[in-house]
Amino acid sequence: DLLMTYKNTYQLEQIQARMITCGLSSNYFILSKLLQACDHECSLLIFNHLEDAPTFIWNTMIQKLVDQSCTKLALTFYMRMMREGAKPNNYTFPSLLKGCTDLSAFLEGTQLHCHIVKLCDDHDEFLYSSLIRMYCSFGDVVSGRKVFDQMPHKNVVCWTSLLCGYVENGNVDAGREVFEKMPGRDIVVFSAMISGYVHGQRYREALGVLLEMQAEFRKPNEGLLVGVIAACAGLRALKYGASFHSYMGKMGFVGSINVMTALVDMYAKCGEILDGIKLFDEMHQKSLLSWNVMITGLAMHGKAKNALGVYTKMLKLGIRPDGVTLLGLLDACSHGGLVVDGISLFEGMTCAYFIEPQLEHFGCMVDLLSRAGLLQEANKLVEEMPMKPDAGIWGALLAGCRIHGDIDAVERIAERAVESQPDHAGRYMLLSNVYTWTNRWSDAVQVRELMAIRGVKVRPGCSSIEVQGSSLEENMVDDLVD
Repeated sequence: DLLMTYKNTYQLEQIQARMITCGLSSNYFILSKLLQACDHECSLLIFNHLEDAPTFIWNTMIQKLVDQSCTKLALTFYMRMMREGAKPNNYTFPSLLKGCTDLSAFLEGTQLHCHIVKLCDDHDEFLYSSLIRMYCSFGDVVSGRKVFDQMPHKNVVCWTSLLCGYVENGNVDAGREVFEKMPGRDIVVFSAMISGYVHGQRYREALGVLLEMQAEFRKPNEGLLVGVIAACAGLRALKYGASFHSYMGKMGFVGSINVMTALVDMYAKCGEILDGIKLFDEMHQKSLLSWNVMITGLAMHGKAKNALGVYTKMLKLGIRPDGVTLLGLLDACSHGGLVVDGISLFEGMTCAYFIEPQLEHFGCMVDLLSRAGLLQEANKLVEEMPMKPDAGIWGALLAGCRIHGDIDAVERIAERAVESQPDHAGRYMLLSNVYTWTNRWSDAVQVRELMAIRGVKVRPGCSSIEVQGSSLEENMVDDLVD
């Protein structure tokens, strides 16, 4: 009880001294609790005075080091364990595998896999599910699948680890196959499947999983509902998003930071920014994601000064912005014509916050400068970018030149875009559109012919809208709420 109560180093040293005087220094159960309570330096000091420590004490130390983000030290400690003749068991490796994931230590992880095969029982589903998670976290889902297929027995944790591995690596269809086959699907599995579809922008299928879930569970969890709200936001399905909002209130989910943030995002994307602002203001606690969602939503609706106002409040509360925050603010400045503010924010990214601008940040700045008629500055920024411009950046530059009547620059920029990426269909479409704008129809046709000769194809797109709620399953919300 004392070990659970006291965390101060001095107090723990007093407890250790008391253990010695009472003859409890060889009581490994109590000793393991002391090692867990101390910081890692104190734990190492205590451990180094032990003789012939049993395996479970070694395991306690390894877990302690990984939990305190001392993964390299944990791996070194494991090597020491092997040298001193202690025998690792099934409980030794899960923490080490997690540490390899945290450290992005793929080679060390594969070496541990070899040790697991040699030293451990292959019937331990928890250990092997940790191994599956490690491989999948490195993007090596093939190896994760091999581990899964070689297991003689598989529990729901193993199935879930494999499904999440597929989904998190963007292979939602393979995840769906696992989802269909796995026994005893729980709410976590349904949440993972919905999340996978949402990240893949397959929003209808995400809501379809919700319908399947209703047949097996009556109460969704927070993670599942956040995914459902994100799907409604992606479909711009305000009616259903609002219905889920009402349902969450009845079930006591409203108040959660994650749920409230998802709702703010949904209302903003569905065109009801005032409802989003109201919810945001009602939040007693806000994560960085909450602030980012509000800033991005305001930018989306052209409320640049409001977005900057939210940013000011955020800074006053001591919350440090990230790249997403700055992207939302730059987008707001671009659409609001706030050139000075935009330039100040962009320059402050590296100076004040040590955030390296990404392609999206450069795109916002090019758009901002082009809209304001600062075409030379915009063109210079494109030339000095550390990465290749994408279609969005070329498009912003072209639109600015067109708006401000610089047709010669329009043609020159479009031709450069094609030269920079001759296999990219978007570049040809830009040039073709330029010729169309200037009524040079024969040149536009030649661009299309050049695309055909080079085998460059335009990928078709599609979109959907909600028409009085008819684009979704009508009974979906009613079934859940009833």
